[in-house]
Amino acid sequence: MRKWFSGCLLVFAGCVQAPDYQGGACGANRLAGWIGQPADALDEQYMPEEHRLVPPDLAITEDYRPNRLNVLLDRQDRIAGFRCG
Repeated sequence: MRKWFSGCLLVFAGCVQAPDYQGGACGANRLAGWIGQPADALDEQYMPEEHRLVPPDLAITEDYRPNRLNVLLDRQDRIAGFRCG
């Protein structure tokens, strides 16, 4: 009986939803309308407390924080996208 119960637990553990790395926890999904705008047009009141601007070719730390918003910039200093982490 224990083996059967343990087997069921393993099966259901595989049904856990993967985290949303593209925009759920940090609010990136709601900022999609800003893509293409100049970076200085972003109003701080719409940004989460934890955020950072990421210019192209900049080395950044790879420590993942689901609530931190990364604002990806292009070479013209325009917003190219958003990503949590």
